[in-house]
Amino acid sequence: VRRLLTYMRRKGCKNTAYVSWDNLQIGSLKLREDTFRKYAPDGKVIPIPYEYHNRTERIPQELLRDALEQIEACDSILYAVGELGMVCEGILHDRGSSRPTAMIGMMQGAGELGIHVIEQDFPAMADQIFQRLAQQNSQDSGWAPKTCRVKGNTVV
Repeated sequence: VRRLLTYMRRKGCKNTAYVSWDNLQIGSLKLREDTFRKYAPDGKVIPIPYEYHNRTERIPQELLRDALEQIEACDSILYAVGELGMVCEGILHDRGSSRPTAMIGMMQGAGELGIHVIEQDFPAMADQIFQRLAQQNSQDSGWAPKTCRVKGNTVV
């Protein structure tokens, strides 16, 4: 998130919209939103109900229209998840609306829409999981859980 905000600032943006699911029980979404709020305190957080996860075609038009109005009031957009980025950017692109846009998670068509993407490094994430499981298995009571961050790769 910090890297994407730096990208936005280099483009001269000062008022970034942050669009994400509203479920902060998911650790990665909470960390992303907390980071956004820390590094862009004047930015606009636009939560979308998590019930539409993997079913973005069912997001009510009124909800989508309200979100798009808030997005268009900002000079740049950061999508916490690719599926929200593709839904919103598809509509904004059709409207002829253009502003610096970034998202986390590669989605087919992002390049055509001019979206700056950070792709999650799933192989590195899987390696971390297996390393931590091996440590847990070998250390018994000496093992403690911890957060292991894996840096994504800039794609577009």
